[in-house]
Amino acid sequence: MNKWIVVLIIMSILGISSIAIFNYINYEPENIVQNYLISNNKVEVIKEGNLVIFEPKIKKDIGIIFYPGGLVSPEAYAPLCFNLAEEGYEVFLTKMPLNLAVLKINAAKKIINEYNFNKWVIMGHSLGGAMAAKFIYDHPNLLFGLVLLASYPAESNDLSNYNIKVLSIHGELDGLATKEKIEKYKDLLPNDTKYVMINGGNHSNFGYYGFQKGDNKSTINRDEQQKIIIKEILLFLESIGG
Repeated sequence: MNKWIVVLIIMSILGISSIAIFNYINYEPENIVQNYLISNNKVEVIKEGNLVIFEPKIKKDIGIIFYPGGLVSPEAYAPLCFNLAEEGYEVFLTKMPLNLAVLKINAAKKIINEYNFNKWVIMGHSLGGAMAAKFIYDHPNLLFGLVLLASYPAESNDLSNYNIKVLSIHGELDGLATKEKIEKYKDLLPNDTKYVMINGGNHSNFGYYGFQKGDNKSTINRDEQQKIIIKEILLFLESIGG
């Protein structure tokens, strides 16, 4: 058999295997998410290219860009985005290649260039939060705030001297972004960073995609954790003039 045919066969097998593995470990949104992908009298939900936009009918002058967690379908964060939009904040939920924000760290740049807001805040869950921090590290003058959900910057992305407002929310029982890791990387964030630990909260409850491998079970339910997350984000946005 021609050696190139053998190579093509091997590559095809590897490609199919990779897709199968990706589909196996990818976290899909739960059915309840569909309720938050439908417009109502307060929020219009717009699907536009690689974005799901949650546009409030009466909007405030802060735009929010959201980076999803690694291998998590972005729609899993639709309830959180929708609830923020109901309070007047337009949210741009980004779809990432292979659901990995590390493959499109600069997705926020295009959004900022195309939409007009006086202030921009970027937030992300887990890997999405780390990549949001990376984006700020590379573009220090484009954003006003950063919200880290069960996340922290990489050691190479020291934001401690940046003029940026930061909110860090994590769960007490998080098995991935543990309390110890949040504490370890505090030196990479500004001194006035606000830290919120959700008692009984975990990693998976930041989205609606089921239980994530490596996490710990929470002692509060997801709706309780979401209410705390939304409350803290809204307080943060109000503190920066939103």
